[in-house]
Amino acid sequence: MDRARGSAIIGPDSHYLVEPVFNREELIVADLDFIQIDREAMTLDVSGHYARPDLFRFEMKELV
Repeated sequence: MDRARGSAIIGPDSHYLVEPVFNREELIVADLDFIQIDREAMTLDVSGHYARPDLFRFEMKELV
């Protein structure tokens, strides 16, 4: 089985900065916007999974 092998550059927003290149050697280059990393981090829901009772249970116990 011959599998396609390729490379691409994907930005923090999951869009291609450079489309995939398959089965050939090629230098791929892109201008990176490092500020975009901070912008995309603000949209990441890191606490949303805590609302799932099948994954997380929060309890508080009083110290006596």
